[in-house]
Amino acid sequence: METAKVSSKYQIVIPKEIREFLKIKKNSVVIFEIKKGEAVLRNLEELLEEHIGTVKLEEDFLKMRKRFDEEMIK
Repeated sequence: METAKVSSKYQIVIPKEIREFLKIKKNSVVIFEIKKGEAVLRNLEELLEEHIGTVKLEEDFLKMRKRFDEEMIK
């Protein structure tokens, strides 16, 4: 179990072991969700990779993903 302190601005530092497990890197986008009454943290990149090819798209997914990443960094 890892812990983190919440700052006055409600920010936390994700512990190294958790970042490595979730493959979170600089500028990664993470998802916070509530599932079955528990808070869950997920790496958006990993979640999207799980679903590549499951939906037919008019535009290449990786191009859309790159545009999304660029917008999130701004």
